[in-house]
Amino acid sequence: MAQAESRAAEAEIVRERSLRIPDPVVSAGVRRFEESNDSAFLVGVSVPLPFINRNQGNIAAAEARLRAANARERVALADFEQAVTSARARYFASEARAETLATTSLPQAEEALRLVRIGYRNGRFPLIEVLSAAEARDAIREALIAAQEDRGQAAAELIRLAAQ
Repeated sequence: MAQAESRAAEAEIVRERSLRIPDPVVSAGVRRFEESNDSAFLVGVSVPLPFINRNQGNIAAAEARLRAANARERVALADFEQAVTSARARYFASEARAETLATTSLPQAEEALRLVRIGYRNGRFPLIEVLSAAEARDAIREALIAAQEDRGQAAAELIRLAAQ
């Protein structure tokens, strides 16, 4: 959209520059003289001389609109690049967090829960320790799901930006 606005502003400059040279006016007509009852055919040509009005104000305004459109285009491009960079950073951070939780934290929490259950069966740990280990494992699972969701949302954002 910003590019279209710039192209329209460029076309407007061309149009305004074409208007600085006035068009000649040709006129023709018939005139009837009442006293002699004669008719005459009249032809006239006028060519305005552009000494005073060369459309400089409109040309300058169109050039200013072009500069503004170009600036908006650069801002839109910078915003797009920033959005892509931000989405990529969110994607990679979520990917790293999900990978760490899935490969390291969750297996360790499950192993800790397994060992606490064995200890509970053998009478070494109270039930509260089993519940605490299960709660820790569940919290890691929730964090993993959240990281995977964040990764999916960042991927969707990247796909949306790529479609632009």
